[in-house]
Amino acid sequence: MLRQTLNGVRVNVKCDGAETTLAPLLAGLVEQFDLKTSGGSPAPMPAVLNRKRIAVGDSTQKISCSFTVPHIKETAKYTDIELAVKGKFDAHYDQTVKCDYVSIVYDK
Repeated sequence: MLRQTLNGVRVNVKCDGAETTLAPLLAGLVEQFDLKTSGGSPAPMPAVLNRKRIAVGDSTQKISCSFTVPHIKETAKYTDIELAVKGKFDAHYDQTVKCDYVSIVYDK
């Protein structure tokens, strides 16, 4: 498969073995990759989305930011979210300092 990036838009091009002949014809950044799997079966759309707004920050530098996750599994607990985010996400949009705290602003 080929991945074409043009003006910030990324498109996967399925070409079934014709990558070497098609790649020179595509404009922009073209990357070739092998599709290992196409994922599992699609899950049904939940009746109610479990949206979370999460705040992260660094307490020593007094910086923070927040982001919204459109849907989290109903079985996910706060500790699961904290393990996935704390120390891995940046504490602010403009800096690369990793966050040392995570809090859920609201559940919806």
